[in-house]
Amino acid sequence: MVHEVETHRRTLIEQQLVAIWCEILDIPTLGPREDIYEAGATSLDVARVAARIKKQFGRELRLKVLVEAPTVEQIAEILDSDPALDMPLVVPLRTAGSQPPLFLIPGAGGNLIVLRDLWRRLPADQSVFGIEPRTIAEEVADGRACADVQIDQRVEDIAATYLKEIAAVQPHGPYYLVGFCFGALVAQEIARLLTARGEPVAFTALLDPPLPGLRSPVRWADAPALILRFLGKSWPERKQVIATWHGRIKDNLVSRWHGLVLRASKGGKAAPGLIERRWVNLYAVTRYDPQPYAHRATVFLAIENGHHANRIAEETWSKLSPAGVDFEHVPGDHGNFIQEPHVAGLATSLVLRLQTVQRIGARG
Repeated sequence: MVHEVETHRRTLIEQQLVAIWCEILDIPTLGPREDIYEAGATSLDVARVAARIKKQFGRELRLKVLVEAPTVEQIAEILDSDPALDMPLVVPLRTAGSQPPLFLIPGAGGNLIVLRDLWRRLPADQSVFGIEPRTIAEEVADGRACADVQIDQRVEDIAATYLKEIAAVQPHGPYYLVGFCFGALVAQEIARLLTARGEPVAFTALLDPPLPGLRSPVRWADAPALILRFLGKSWPERKQVIATWHGRIKDNLVSRWHGLVLRASKGGKAAPGLIERRWVNLYAVTRYDPQPYAHRATVFLAIENGHHANRIAEETWSKLSPAGVDFEHVPGDHGNFIQEPHVAGLATSLVLRLQTVQRIGARG
């Protein structure tokens, strides 16, 4: 009888998951043992499904789960099991490669799945690891009291935490780091900490990093020219510009609001229901004042950010490195340059620079 109840419960979970996936992928059916990626799922689809699972089942599935369990049957088994998932920060994505590990650091949301299209395009001999922080809710579910969950952190604090986990996988350099958006700031800070320790940093790639402090890439002196350029665009192009700026303003305002909540809470601690990791990280960006660094970095900028915004980004990051900064402009905007089909341009440029550094290291 107990077995029949468990089987029925598992079947109901599978049916709900199939319904979710079919809706998101806009397909008529999906077999319980069919690979979701072979069925056409993209990183954005996976992120949307993860949000639906959180809402419907009250469970947050991290990247490691969705990589190792890419079928409805496997996901259902996990959802039906013990909710306590012991997940390390460092997630092995490809361990068979002969090249030194490449560490990927995701954006403010902390979800590595958004970088899946990129790491799948990396050479087969490149070992790849990713950083995926635990959610605040996971920390509480793991037995930590709300008062013990420290969420008022700086970029420097986050970088130090990530570095400790990275060093457990690779104790000594040379290190290879790639960070996206917020993760680019963390990668930059990790590289600075490693250099200060005397550890060699061979490669640091910053993928469309935000300006430290979430500063606006607009200067008042440039406003007239930007307005004229905006008026010269077609209506669809204007809508895209408006949507981009609306997103930037929203992120800035909401992150600062969460900062007020953090400061109002005792010791920078708050109930997990009030704060999400994304806003904690963006609030950290508002307070980040990067120090000059001695290593050379490559900054990848999405072309559709616009010439003006990318020029301000180049000026800002060039001032931080006495060793110099290399800039690459790649197809797409901030939201899609890491996804198919635009990611092809990013991956080509990234791999070319990475392999150049690796050949130099092999000779020297």
